[in-house]
Amino acid sequence: MYSTNFFFPNMRYVIVILLVTLSTTLYCSSNDDKSLYFFIFVFFPLLVTMFYRQYLLDQKNILLMGAYARINRQQQEIKEQKMIYEKVFNQNEDAVLIFHQGKFISCNETTLEMLGYQTKEEIYQRSLDDFSPQYQPNGESSKTLSAKMIALAFQNGSHRFEWVHTKASGENFWVEVSIIPITLHHKSVIHAIWRDISKPKALEQENILL
Repeated sequence: MYSTNFFFPNMRYVIVILLVTLSTTLYCSSNDDKSLYFFIFVFFPLLVTMFYRQYLLDQKNILLMGAYARINRQQQEIKEQKMIYEKVFNQNEDAVLIFHQGKFISCNETTLEMLGYQTKEEIYQRSLDDFSPQYQPNGESSKTLSAKMIALAFQNGSHRFEWVHTKASGENFWVEVSIIPITLHHKSVIHAIWRDISKPKALEQENILL
């Protein structure tokens, strides 16, 4: 919202003009009419113009200061949101990953522990397909089914499903996957969360056998 000073002149300008007008009128009233005409048609318009231009400059400065203050607040809010996101990202007990065009571009420490890798670079050097067996338990190719899951996420805004991934040791394990398409650095990427559900799945299998 604009300040009310943007629409109504600052009172100090009005007071100065009134004082000058009053003093000049008193002076001219004791002299000839030419002095009064000069004041009315030459000096007074120049005086008003000068103060009005100063008033506009002041209002411009006020607006600029307000804009700078808003920008500073927005930058601070963005910084705080980034710190919160990084804290949630890095301290999450689930694996949190971001991938683009079949390659991971970011992940948290839990991802390393879950997959059994030592460094993030080892993960970034591999494609998304390297972390899944060739086929999922339903018999469908992991590569084909993965593309379908990503397409559903783009279609619906998000998608959740169960998946079998592969550790560095070659061991397969079950995860619940939640994926959401987001925009990062003007690129469309996938934000993924993996939750290890190997134990619930093992219990499920035991109950089936019983």
